[in-house]
Formats: sequence, C-alpha cells, structure tokens
Amino acid sequence: MASLSEKHVLEYTIETTLKSKLETVNVVYRTPDVGVLIDQFKGVNSVLNKNAVKGQSEAIKVGLNSIDNEGAFLFLVGDQPFISVETINKLIRVFEEKKPDIVVSLYKGKKGTQYFCKSSKKGT
Repeated sequence: MASLSEKHVLEYTIETTLKSKLETVNVVYRTPDVGVLIDQFKGVNSVLNKNAVKGQSEAIKVGLNSIDNEGAFLFLVGDQPFISVETINKLIRVFEEKKPDIVVSLYKGKKGTQYFCKSSKKGT
C-alpha cells in the first residue's frame, strides 16, 4: 500500500468519504492487509473482491452486489488522498438537484475517476 506522510493513501480517501454526505461507505479490496486497514474505520463496510484479477469492473460488480438497496452510487478509487469533502458533496448535490443518469467529475476540463450513477437494478 502506498503511503503519504504517516498514513496509507487509502486512509485519507476513507476519512474524506466519512466526512461527506454519503450515507454508506463500502470499500472493495483484494488483499488481506487492506481489509485489516479498512476494518479499523467505524461506519465503513469492507468487501473482499475474490476476482480482482478480472480487472476494475469486477470491483464495481462486487461493490454493487454488496449493497441491499437500490438508488445512487458514487464510485471512487482508493488512491485519491487529495479528493475533498467539497468535491464529493458537490457530486451529490448535482446528482440530487438535476437527477441525471450519471454525474462525472471534471478536473481542469478532463473527466475524473469519481462518478455518481443511479441504478434501478443492481449489476451482477
């Protein structure tokens, strides 16, 4: 795991999500050490991706299948220590106000890796 200062990069991302207006935080992981790290956070669900070798789309499927309710989902990658609470909350606000099918973040005019999408049916 990559570190920044005295913390793992993932810790910064998790802390930011917990400070945001997200209702639930699920973190999909593939190695036991990351699972141990995630489990140190109250209010965060750790979800093991047993098929991580299949690629990032498998993590999305595993994450979606780990939730009981349908609705809107924000996808982030764990190595974003500089993402802000404001950015996450802005994505939520735009999603709630405009009700699009998908909201993608922009940084200096380029699409980001975090995005919100709505779902009427979970993927498998």
